[in-house]
Amino acid sequence: ESPSHAAEVTNVLSGPTSPIVNILNAVSDETKLTEQRGVSASGLAEGAQNVGALEVQSALSSRSQRLLEALSSGFGDSVTGGGEEPAAPGQFVEDRFAWLHTFVAEIDGQPSQMSELMGRLTEVYQELNKLSTPGIGAGDVTAIARFQEFASRLEGPLPRWATQIS
Repeated sequence: ESPSHAAEVTNVLSGPTSPIVNILNAVSDETKLTEQRGVSASGLAEGAQNVGALEVQSALSSRSQRLLEALSSGFGDSVTGGGEEPAAPGQFVEDRFAWLHTFVAEIDGQPSQMSELMGRLTEVYQELNKLSTPGIGAGDVTAIARFQEFASRLEGPLPRWATQIS
């Protein structure tokens, strides 16, 4: 399409209400499946599990209770693979999206990689805006190259997305 249309689209993608930022933050939040989000929820689950175990044990005969104790102590290590803790439910998903969690993380008040990428995309918008405005001239024609170069160092599908955007 025209340079003015490209500038308009790039402005939306890099602006303060960027759909890219909103989607990536939402996906990052929703794929942190092993993160403890509330003490009361984990305490409640642990308490419910303990109460359930007590109810089951009290319903068993003394002979069944001894059998259950023997099975629990004798097979505990072989069930979990030699004493290793099994992976938490959702760990596979969290590992699969580790690149995204790193990409959106703002550590110690430093901007995230996503913020840096959006800054580079804003520079692309400014360049395209100058190109689409008659009489202003070419301006800084290296913004697209800097955007692609930065994106090429990122993990996940980001390099491919950056190529499609530019």
